[in-house]
Amino acid sequence: MNGLLCIYKPAGITSYDCIRHIKTLLPKKTKIGHSGTLDPFADGLLIVGIGSATKDLHNLLETTKTYLVTAKLGERTDTLDCTGSIVEEKPVPQDILFEACAQKLMPSYEQIPPVFSNVKFKGKALHKHARSQQVSLENLEEIAETRKKVCSIFEFRLISQELPFITFSATVSKGTYIRSLALDIAQQADTLATVQTLTRTNIGNIGLSEAVSLDKLTNSNDLNEHFLRKTVYCPDTKI
Repeated sequence: MNGLLCIYKPAGITSYDCIRHIKTLLPKKTKIGHSGTLDPFADGLLIVGIGSATKDLHNLLETTKTYLVTAKLGERTDTLDCTGSIVEEKPVPQDILFEACAQKLMPSYEQIPPVFSNVKFKGKALHKHARSQQVSLENLEEIAETRKKVCSIFEFRLISQELPFITFSATVSKGTYIRSLALDIAQQADTLATVQTLTRTNIGNIGLSEAVSLDKLTNSNDLNEHFLRKTVYCPDTKI
């Protein structure tokens, strides 16, 4: 079997849980991979490659991603999302212009990855160091700062602002951490942000409307029926 599947990953499970489910429907030793991990608390589009279609995943990993985000301003958790513990609070300016703050970071800026991420230190992901508490949060933040890299924001749209909550959509380059992006935008107005909900709506030109839920995939025929039938488009993301 060879093809690309657009999967809707629900919140509360890992991206690998989706892979694990699909593996049960495939012959043993079939190649399988996906288009980029979504955090367990996040939901949205996950593209799975099966068989020879795993070669197409490279383009999908390199292309832009679009996310729908709701963040709470005025507080920062250790994970930068709703699953963590609050480590810092700041007042929220009532006249904050969140979209204008985002424009200050466009089209690109150097982003520091979250401590709770897969960024490696001594061969182990930072989030594993953080959860083991063998390295202090302060030291891990210093390590994360040395791993900063340029990320690009191609499109930003403010959807609603009901303080302290902000909802926005952002199309970004490969490797951009949305949890960090929300915080970085808030810091332009001298406040903080923690992501409450996160949905990946697009990978390149492929949208969430094309995704199928895992409960619709019960056998190999279901996989074949839902294989993507369109050309994968990877736009030039250079600034």
